[in-house]
Amino acid sequence: MFTYKRSEITINGETKWRYFKNNLITKESTVPHEVKDKLEYAPSVEYDERPEVLKRCIFCDAPESRQRYLNNVLVDLCEWHYQNMTLGSIAHQVNLLSKEQERIRNGIHEGTLRRRTTKGKHKRASRQTAAALN
Repeated sequence: MFTYKRSEITINGETKWRYFKNNLITKESTVPHEVKDKLEYAPSVEYDERPEVLKRCIFCDAPESRQRYLNNVLVDLCEWHYQNMTLGSIAHQVNLLSKEQERIRNGIHEGTLRRRTTKGKHKRASRQTAAALN
């Protein structure tokens, strides 16, 4: 996934557009026509050139550019998450995704799981012991 932006600059009294791809200057001829049309109305545009070919980052769903080997598994990551995430946070995310996939396979929906609280039971028990002591 790439972020395209454009800015207007004036050189020798002549106004031109500069195009940026992930904050790097790029030629106007390399910017896709769909992006140019969208940049007329928005300051920046997210564009994926090959969405069906690329694998996705487990954190942000951006196309993977790097892989990290963790627990005998190759984990797909984008450049930013590869540089900024620790092995522990990557392992945690992999664990969360595997639990979510298991819950989907078993047909358990998110709203059906409830936490049991014992807060009221402790209050009642402490009141009963206080009354028994008096």
